[in-house]
Amino acid sequence: MEEFRIETGRLVITPLTEEDREPCVDLALEGTIFALLGSETLTRAARAAAWREISAPENLNGVLRLKSGEFCGRLCAQKTRDLPELGIALAAPFRGQGLAAEAIRAFGRWYRGRTGLCRLRVRIRPGNEPSLRLFESLGARPDPDPPALCPQPGQPAPETTLCFLLELEK
Repeated sequence: MEEFRIETGRLVITPLTEEDREPCVDLALEGTIFALLGSETLTRAARAAAWREISAPENLNGVLRLKSGEFCGRLCAQKTRDLPELGIALAAPFRGQGLAAEAIRAFGRWYRGRTGLCRLRVRIRPGNEPSLRLFESLGARPDPDPPALCPQPGQPAPETTLCFLLELEK
């Protein structure tokens, strides 16, 4: 796992570790049926699957913490065939404070310096207005040639998403 530490005015971004498992899985399952189920077996299986997806070794994950050390979210550059995809999730108490934009700008500058890539793809669910506004404010533009999502064997069909390209700052 690559070591890094990215600091902003309010945040510290560091690599994902096993110690981040519970807050990251809680965040990933927030608002899903699994967060509401009473079945311990289904919940345990959903949590394990979420952690496998989050911690996949081909992804570059960063955990977002306030400078005080409090967990507030995570971001990820997920490898794809052509262009890595950026994802970010903030815990509910930290939304609407500009932390996502702060994290994306800092991570983007670091990532560009590390990889030389000038842009990342972003997928956003239709109707996710806060994310659409955020990425629009960061200069993301619709992807003119988005790749098709391929269903995985035994998995449900992928969700419809809107694709954008985000130019990374120097």
